[in-house]
Amino acid sequence: MFAEGLLTFSLIAAALLAAAQPLSAARALASPRRLGARDGRGGKAGQGDRPSAGPGVRCFPEPAASPDPWAGEGASGEAPEAGSGEDASQVMRRRLRERRARLGSEHPETLEAEFQLGRALMDENMPASAEPCLRRCLEGRARDLGPEHPDTVEVMRCLALALLNMERPEESAELWKRAAEAMSRGRAADAEEILTARLFLAICLGRLQRRQEALDLLSEAEAGFRKLVGEDRHYVVIARLEMARLLFRCHEDGQVEGEPLARARRILDSLLVASRKTLAADAELEMEIISLLENVTQAQGDVSGRLAAIRLAARAIAKSYGPLDPLTLSLRRSRSILLAESGDLRGARRELVFLLKAFRRTLGREALGTLLVKADLGHVLAGIGDDRRAMKMLDEAAEGLEAAVGPGDKSTVFAKLKAAQLHLRFREHREALSLLGGILGFLDETAGDDDETSMSVRVLLCDALRKAGRWEEAIREGERAVKALERRGILASYLGLHCLCALIGAYRDSGDLARARLAAERGLDLSGRRPDQGDALTQVFLELLAGILRESGDVKAAGRACRRLHASLKKTLGPRHPKTLAAMTALLELEQET
Repeated sequence: MFAEGLLTFSLIAAALLAAAQPLSAARALASPRRLGARDGRGGKAGQGDRPSAGPGVRCFPEPAASPDPWAGEGASGEAPEAGSGEDASQVMRRRLRERRARLGSEHPETLEAEFQLGRALMDENMPASAEPCLRRCLEGRARDLGPEHPDTVEVMRCLALALLNMERPEESAELWKRAAEAMSRGRAADAEEILTARLFLAICLGRLQRRQEALDLLSEAEAGFRKLVGEDRHYVVIARLEMARLLFRCHEDGQVEGEPLARARRILDSLLVASRKTLAADAELEMEIISLLENVTQAQGDVSGRLAAIRLAARAIAKSYGPLDPLTLSLRRSRSILLAESGDLRGARRELVFLLKAFRRTLGREALGTLLVKADLGHVLAGIGDDRRAMKMLDEAAEGLEAAVGPGDKSTVFAKLKAAQLHLRFREHREALSLLGGILGFLDETAGDDDETSMSVRVLLCDALRKAGRWEEAIREGERAVKALERRGILASYLGLHCLCALIGAYRDSGDLARARLAAERGLDLSGRRPDQGDALTQVFLELLAGILRESGDVKAAGRACRRLHASLKKTLGPRHPKTLAAMTALLELEQET
């Protein structure tokens, strides 16, 4: 089936996009700047900054008009060396060694240097290296200043962030809880900092599968942020995004009441409409919302919603990086695949023709992305009926893919399979058998008979050998495929019934009508068990059985099968349909013979 075929290519597209997927809210906020942290002398920094969108833990420099206390002097008045070519962490390591040697490990200035080094390592996406520095500073400040002092809490939050980025949500949650409680008891508690700590605590609880608690806490944080800073601020958007993410995860496990998928969809739709000002300044956050929306619409089976989400994502990326950026092109390729799967083959062809030219221009003719798009286009052209062009595209794509990713890669196998089908359509048996034999030889060595791809190739090979008049080989391959399908328990699948049809044809062409009849009766029984397409498949096997019975001389049994076929066709297609009329003609002929 066309949609089943394109599934392979949609998996490849997903792999291309995986490296560029937007970040979770925890990672989008994962910067000490975003925590309203202090510079070691009581001054707040970073409130109002946009969330970091880079991988891991990053601190972006402030605009020139907004001085950054993080980049200023240290506690002892020393300024970081500029223009030395060193990373910030290297500068901080040297400073820490100097202070340990001069002042000792427990001196407040040494502890400040520990904190500055931990913070620099966090900025460089090394939370595991930052953890011991932050722990030593936390222990020292708790001893010297007390566990609830603002500077102690500052280190506590940075350590909690490092633990969250290291996928240790239980430890992180405990620290966020302690930080929120300590700030709530402070005389000059900053409400935004308290709400931020609760937001991160909710994220940790979500990762610990405590989803209802997380949702309740996110609702409280969202309401608090909305009251404090207004509707269109990052923290409000991120709190609602995390709510939608948790609801999506609850879709199948039933941890919350109501309709979590529909609730997630409403939140995401409203975010894209109501938060345009925030999202215009944060393309990465916008992409994260769109990515989650695409997942939700897919789970809902909303094809138009998925297409709209992919189109929004492509526009957002094109706006930031240009229309020919590889990610923009990959998103458009995902859209073309979805158009094809939804039946809009001409729309998919237009998109793929553009993409093929764009990939050739940006990546080159032999690049993997170009070859995958060429294979996609070949498949779509075959669906439209432009078989010759489709076959040429698929042959070229298969050859290139084999060189690029190997003969056993799914994209190579699928391109060869579709090309072989088209060669068979034009009775080019030698070319088809060469393609299929090469695929199967590799799969037999690497995957074995019970691999689903091996079974698919063997079924097509059985059909190709039968059409080439090599009946004994066709029967051998068909029977081998049937045994593998039985072992897997999927003989009643679309692939299994297709295999039985090919094997029936081989038996029949070779003159073995007894085995052909048994296989047709078995297919008839299996097709009746399918909840989908049961009538259509039953009609296929009734027609085969009627023909076999007539050839074997059992005219009465053939008449009974033909009568059942006519009744089924009349019910599903109507009395005037050509297939119904053909069945009626065959039935009248059989009645005359009896």
